Amino acid sequence: MIRDPEFAHLDANELAAISRIMHTRHLARHELLYLEGEPGQALYYLHAGLIRLFKTAADGQEQTLQLLHAGGSFNHVSVLDGGPNLVSVQALEPSDLYLFYRRDLLPLLTAYPRIAPA
Repeated sequence: MIRDPEFAHLDANELAAISRIMHTRHLARHELLYLEGEPGQALYYLHAGLIRLFKTAADGQEQTLQLLHAGGSFNHVSVLDGGPNLVSVQALEPSDLYLFYRRDLLPLLTAYPRIAPA
């Protein structure tokens, strides 16, 4: 069962439903999670750590768009519309993520609309 403040507003049935589709992933420092343009397959919630969302220009220059700390989530658009990842993601320190794959998440959001991020 998820024990995280971000999910505190959900009831026991909703938490159980989320727990059934949730996967976890650990990223080492500097490990890439995915690259911009790859298929968007999951919604991610950062449980612990620090990650960087960035874009890479044609000349190879990287531009950091956002730093996310524990409690942040990302890849909402790609997972909902089925499009590619809009940014690249890299851990800046060891990080623990909850993953919710699109194929599991969309039916869950229909069944439990309160689960959807505000």
